[in-house]
Amino acid sequence: MKKSITYLAGLFYIALFITSCCPCTRMARAVKPLAGTAWQLAQMEGRTFDAADGYVLRFTSDGKVAGIARCNAIEGTYRSNDDAFLKIAATVGDKECAQAATEAKLVRLLGTVDHYQMDGYTMLLFSNGEMILAFEGK
Repeated sequence: MKKSITYLAGLFYIALFITSCCPCTRMARAVKPLAGTAWQLAQMEGRTFDAADGYVLRFTSDGKVAGIARCNAIEGTYRSNDDAFLKIAATVGDKECAQAATEAKLVRLLGTVDHYQMDGYTMLLFSNGEMILAFEGK
């Protein structure tokens, strides 16, 4: 009888150990939704950006994207699905400023995006398998 109880207790602890190591039981990392989040540009082709640079995008649930660049507005449309497909068509205003070339490059790169990946509060945008833009959810 004592051996049976010891044996069952041992099996219980082994089962408990195995299930605690299972990735399905680990706490899921919080992820910001694409639509409804303010996405601040963090990186563009290796160059880092911060809040002071002033590049923010917002995706709406009805397929629109709008944002601010350093001195111009960005607006357009997007399509996405549950498989992380993302296609963006955006334009930027034509007000002359020192950052006009950076703004134009951002919009050009947005037009090449073919999928995205969420990593916590970070949205990574890819074109042909290469990460070209990163945004932080605010």
